[in-house]
Amino acid sequence: MIIGTAGHVNHGKTTLVRALTGVDCDRLEEEKRRGITIALGFARWRLPDGREVSVVDVPGHASLGHTMATGALGLDAVLLVVAAHEGVMPQTREHVAACDVLGVRRGVIVLTHVDRCDDPEVAAGAVRAALSGSFLADAPLVRVNAPAAEGLEELGAAAAELLSPAEQAQALPALLPVDRVFPMRGFGTVVTGSLIRGQLATDDRVELGPGGRALRVRTLHVHGDQVDRVVARCRVGVGLPGVEPGDIERGAFLAQQGEIRCGRRFDAEVHWQPHMPRAVRQARSLGYVCGGARAQARFRVDAVLEPGARGTARVTLDRDVPLVGGLRFVLRGASVHGFGSVVAGGRILDAEPPARRTAAVRARLAKGEELVDVVVEEAGEHGVLPEELGARLGLAPMPAGPRLFAARAVAPAGERVLAAVRDHQQAHPAERGMLAAALQLGAIEAPALQALLDARMLLREGPLLRTPDFDVRDQASRADDLTSRVERFIESRGLTGPSEDEVRAEHGGGNDVRAAIRTLESERRIVRTKGICFATAHTDRLMRETARAVVDAGTLPVAWLKDYASITRKHAIPLWTWLDNMGVTVRHGNARLPGPRARSLVEES
Repeated sequence: MIIGTAGHVNHGKTTLVRALTGVDCDRLEEEKRRGITIALGFARWRLPDGREVSVVDVPGHASLGHTMATGALGLDAVLLVVAAHEGVMPQTREHVAACDVLGVRRGVIVLTHVDRCDDPEVAAGAVRAALSGSFLADAPLVRVNAPAAEGLEELGAAAAELLSPAEQAQALPALLPVDRVFPMRGFGTVVTGSLIRGQLATDDRVELGPGGRALRVRTLHVHGDQVDRVVARCRVGVGLPGVEPGDIERGAFLAQQGEIRCGRRFDAEVHWQPHMPRAVRQARSLGYVCGGARAQARFRVDAVLEPGARGTARVTLDRDVPLVGGLRFVLRGASVHGFGSVVAGGRILDAEPPARRTAAVRARLAKGEELVDVVVEEAGEHGVLPEELGARLGLAPMPAGPRLFAARAVAPAGERVLAAVRDHQQAHPAERGMLAAALQLGAIEAPALQALLDARMLLREGPLLRTPDFDVRDQASRADDLTSRVERFIESRGLTGPSEDEVRAEHGGGNDVRAAIRTLESERRIVRTKGICFATAHTDRLMRETARAVVDAGTLPVAWLKDYASITRKHAIPLWTWLDNMGVTVRHGNARLPGPRARSLVEES
């Protein structure tokens, strides 16, 4: 478990930690010279029941509020330190606000410097009154004189009761906001932080964001002790070979591979603090703090927030930072008299939202409805890769797989697939079905096809697809009958053959007539040239007679064909073109010469 201090500068936080743990968290020379805490400090505290907890000591100075917010991320509980002779001060309130927006809900009020107060009972009442309405309103209050070791046992008992039973977050992937980086001989670069969820073991493959650098865990340390495995809610040092301290950015996060999104836009539930003087619809020039990550932020809420209200918002940052669904953050702005600079904060609902999203979708995410269903439904025909959802929404990792689609998005795709198969069946009635490969399935058509197959709205026979009502034999019989009728109609027209449009009009139109024409052409029962159809019986005879005439005369005028067949230019030109293509004749100006096949045709006949 992780417990942190909070409170105004010089109210005795570091002195209290030293009395409880024996560790002086002011390790910097500047801290000793100035007599105030500047950097985060860490210690191990053994409770009266034998359990050990990690303690994070935070600075209380107004100019170091961002450092306090860094240390407060992931706390299970807080020791709010208030000097009895001064009472609740601006930084006291600011730290309470920071803990509140970071999700801390348990704590102990520690009334220090009671030896400097004439009436500790009155002081305790004033503190209670000042904290009414906060998450610490009903918290236990313990009076402590740390230098004299008075009240420490009572404080330990209150903390032990507060932290029982221990809460764990081991089911989620590991996530550790880095707050310190330093080299250590024999261990490589060491990063420290509060493991706020998941677990780590030596030799685990991890990712350092931003940047997505893949690394291996060489060693793990908990308060100086080397261990093989750590679980959520403890302070841990991680030895990382293959990376230099200078390569690790401030505000980095260590996580299981693939579980960090880095960006500058996210959707959130925002808590506008009760002490703010007016309602808000949008805000700019705010300081964003999440672990050690900092950026300038602006947000726009979906509905006006009155002081103390919560609502959903789109938050935009000025730089890329690590983002993970479920993480909590602090927003700092202009200091409000008596309350410090924490103006808002909240939790990330979606770490990688679409550019456009409705307020209704954000509201459903904030309510904790079926998060995956909400996002998949919103994605429509684009779908969502399952492996992206864990980091986006703060869920346990999902195995990689095909895109996920909502049923209402798949249904229109299914209608398109079914229509394509039906159209093919109508156009090619003699075939046994449509090749599945011919559908050119996209991401959403694949599950749509499977849904049709599962519902037996389509049947698969090897590589072919067909509808259940498609009778191949019946279709083939009807197609053969139509083909025969089309052939007789074309043959009856002789060398004044009909156009395709005339054939279709004569037989009721439709794709089945077009299919019949293609069948007749592929079987060489008709000739189709420049959109005019001729029966092969007529064109074969014409080919032989033309060959004989052009060989005998040496050249034929264009008008010869019109006179021979008693036809007009409408049919003569297509027939001359066909004779040229068949090698019977060769065009020479406005005349025709013998083609390469002319003599052989004469000899054959």
